[in-house]
Amino acid sequence: MKSLVKHKIKAGGINTYLYHLSAFNKSRETILYLHGFTGCAEDWKEISTHIDKNFNQVAIDLVGHGKTDSPDELAYYTAENINKQILDTLKHLKLKQVILIGYSMGGRAALSFAVNYPGKLKMLILESASCGIEDPEERKTRTESDNYIAKFIEENSMEKFVDKWMNLEIFATQKRLSSEKLKEIRELKL
Repeated sequence: MKSLVKHKIKAGGINTYLYHLSAFNKSRETILYLHGFTGCAEDWKEISTHIDKNFNQVAIDLVGHGKTDSPDELAYYTAENINKQILDTLKHLKLKQVILIGYSMGGRAALSFAVNYPGKLKMLILESASCGIEDPEERKTRTESDNYIAKFIEENSMEKFVDKWMNLEIFATQKRLSSEKLKEIRELKL
């Protein structure tokens, strides 16, 4: 698999890494990929090889992920600022519209962007993402779970957190992957 072309840009007020997963031709439609929690732009590398070559394909490392800055100020992690990170990426690429694809946390970011900037989208594709939890009890349980994860991250090494994260039941099918692939996934998450 060919290596990715990576650029550092200023987006959402931070150094953001933008990856070209295909040759870029301004006359073609562009797909912008958003990764999930603990992921990075490189997560889309394999999937991009299955997409029609008539599309530009780019991905960014969202704030706090991959090579993109991880500032201490919480303001950078708001939906508003992540929307700005996406908007600034489109401006950098001089694009009026994109096909936005988001997975999990990236799907929620894509959904937020779609609500706030519908004219910037040609299409929206969400994988394993929702617009929220309606049931108050389920929402409370999820908030408690998220708070536990946040506390675990604060009190432990990144290595310990990634090992715990990769062993969650939701990722059990990944155990079928080769040890080399699992090692690659772990390294990207770190």
